[in-house]
Amino acid sequence: MHEMGLAVRIVEMALERASEAGSGAVTGLELAVGDLSGVSVEALRFALETAVSGTPAEGAELQIRRLPAMGQCTACDQVFELPDRLAGCPHCGTSAPLLLSGREFRLEAIQVS
Repeated sequence: MHEMGLAVRIVEMALERASEAGSGAVTGLELAVGDLSGVSVEALRFALETAVSGTPAEGAELQIRRLPAMGQCTACDQVFELPDRLAGCPHCGTSAPLLLSGREFRLEAIQVS
């Protein structure tokens, strides 16, 4: 499960930032996860709960924002949400739309006290 490796690194980064800020505790983490990122939000949530256990980030509020996959048709220029990587344009049926978003995975904010 690669989500555990991601979770461990997120906690390391959060603790580094807390230390740099002269703080002893991480109180919140905000992440953004794209639908096509390959990251399972449920597995990531579980991995983060495990990774913070016994650290100054234990008990931190976790917010994970879903970023939908968006595509743009190369034929009719319509922008639409992609239900999966193989979806065609729902307006004209053209396959292989340009992927605009949905592969992102980022730590957006760290709250410390």
